[in-house]
Amino acid sequence: MKLSACTPTVWLLPEVDQRLRAWVDIASGEMSALGLVEKIAGGFLVTKIFLPKQTCGPAETELDQAAIAQLLAELDATGDDVAKLRLWAHSHAAFRCFWSGTDEATVRHLANDDWTLALVINKTGEQRCRLDVWKPTHVTLDELPVSVFHEDLGLRAACEALYKERVTEVSLSVPGISSAVHLAPSRSDRDRLDLLDGRLEARSEQVRYPDLDWGDIDDLLDPTLDDERGPHVTS
Repeated sequence: MKLSACTPTVWLLPEVDQRLRAWVDIASGEMSALGLVEKIAGGFLVTKIFLPKQTCGPAETELDQAAIAQLLAELDATGDDVAKLRLWAHSHAAFRCFWSGTDEATVRHLANDDWTLALVINKTGEQRCRLDVWKPTHVTLDELPVSVFHEDLGLRAACEALYKERVTEVSLSVPGISSAVHLAPSRSDRDRLDLLDGRLEARSEQVRYPDLDWGDIDDLLDPTLDDERGPHVTS
């Protein structure tokens, strides 16, 4: 039997990402959080993150069931769809990110009739995410890519208008050569680039005087510099 699937991406809103990372950093050991998730094109978007009451230790985290029930009631009261509470995120403190036996048991405990997401993160910023589909059969997609979602604020039109108002663009004009022609370095330019170990643009002031040392080049570029011989003057 051949199984194929497109790998979805899990996006976090900036506030979700920053809150989660702050809690991970503050916790001396592990901690857990729950998040609201929406399905979007190409994957999933975590829109809100919550920190219920819990008991945590160096290598364990246990959510308070009464606190979860209270969270569901609060979401319902504010008009949030409680069915979107599908993400369990937890930290591994300073340890690497993997799915422990306890993690696997927690994921199964949170199973519903559709799908859930689980995310583990540590203090160094390493993270690992999985999607569990529960119906009609249990399938796990592990190591999903996780990114911070930056939404389009609709600023393009305003930026274009301001740019056109305040910026004047000029094209390169070389006698006898169309500005559309790419000016490739000449052979002598390439030789100079090789001489200078590629550190300078071929047509810069410094490359025009390849036989001078770096101190002389600096003086040529800034004739106001003085030394024992007095200021340099360039023609």
